[in-house]
Amino acid sequence: MKKTIIILVIAFIAGGCMHTNKQQAANNSVISPINSAFASDIRPNEKLQLNKIYTDEFEFIDYNDDYDDFFIEVQKDNKKHSLIVNDIRPEDLNLNRGDMVRIQWKINSLRPSGDESLLLFEEFATEITKIKDSNVSLFRQKHPKPLKYYYNNDYSISFLDKIYKNVEYYIANSKQDLVKLAIYDPKSDLIYSIEDRTMNGKKYYAVGISNEFENIQSIIQWIYLDEDLQKIFEYDISNNELIEFE
Repeated sequence: MKKTIIILVIAFIAGGCMHTNKQQAANNSVISPINSAFASDIRPNEKLQLNKIYTDEFEFIDYNDDYDDFFIEVQKDNKKHSLIVNDIRPEDLNLNRGDMVRIQWKINSLRPSGDESLLLFEEFATEITKIKDSNVSLFRQKHPKPLKYYYNNDYSISFLDKIYKNVEYYIANSKQDLVKLAIYDPKSDLIYSIEDRTMNGKKYYAVGISNEFENIQSIIQWIYLDEDLQKIFEYDISNNELIEFE
């Protein structure tokens, strides 16, 4: 799944109070960071300095390796942010969605591969520390056995991995009684199915979550994932409607 890269940082030439955007950066062969102030959505009310280390706390969402640069996707004050993490090995961090992390970061420049005439300014994570386990991490500790699943279509491994993370996040955070009863029981054997469905003219991936006992599966909850796997919906059977899960 590809995402649009959003450039969060805008440079300002302090001497002339001139706003510098990406197009202007492309039209200027030299941009001096000296005496320049920068802006970032992470700290929207501050003037920031190039290469100065800042420290903030975030909720971890996921990693994105769809591009030449590797990003960590996080959330702060209900706003999502992406920071470049090219020098950090994600497998060493063992992070799950919802974990709270403390990130040291800085603003630095880069030239995109294939267009070295364009100078961009991005947030770079320099150090990441987990400071609190999420419900997903706690769920994994209590249920170390991976969830089982089955499907009929020819899905890619990366797609199945994203589905898995969404299902795991839903199970760990669900308020539905049958789901909570299942996760409170360490002996529960959760399994889910994946199928394509259309509802109100839109494509979804329908996931039927079951608690398997003696090879008998009983569905305890249906959830739907939108086509780009960014939103989770609970299926309300009685009203035949989808309710966004937050």
